[in-house]
Amino acid sequence: MNSRYLRWKKAILPTLFFLLISAIGMTEAFAQEFTLGNLNYSVNDDELSVTVTGHVNGPNAIGELVIPENVSYEGNTYMVTAIGDNAFYEHNGLVGSLVIPNSVTEIGYAAFSGCSGFNGTLTLGNSLTTIGSHAFEGYSGFTGDLVIPNSVTVLGGQRANWGWDMQESYAFSG
Repeated sequence: MNSRYLRWKKAILPTLFFLLISAIGMTEAFAQEFTLGNLNYSVNDDELSVTVTGHVNGPNAIGELVIPENVSYEGNTYMVTAIGDNAFYEHNGLVGSLVIPNSVTEIGYAAFSGCSGFNGTLTLGNSLTTIGSHAFEGYSGFTGDLVIPNSVTVLGGQRANWGWDMQESYAFSG
């Protein structure tokens, strides 16, 4: 073989390989996140749905919290399927009722833990399957009856068997 070709192969191929791997890594490193209205979102792996990751004002958020079923961003429409871990942790200025839309299947770990402003009802959508550990821990202020949909299969990180000890689930403790 030509020595010039071997030098080229040794110099160029590792560089091309590095660039290819870097490009692949960059697409994953840039998981799409965006803000729409007063909420932050992260596009899920399926690229068809999003998770609500929080409020633009963080713990200083005030007013009513409206979680939509769908959002449109840059020409794409996404279904809102989850409320992320710690999304509204200790957000004490949120008031009114909280409606979790039917599109949401999961409420993450400590999503509403430590909140103390809501003063209306809590409505859980009928597609909800998972209420994470500590999701509403330490919260008091909601009015009315708490109705957990039959669709819920995991409550507080434990499989819901409807004979559980509420204190073990921690989803609504305190």
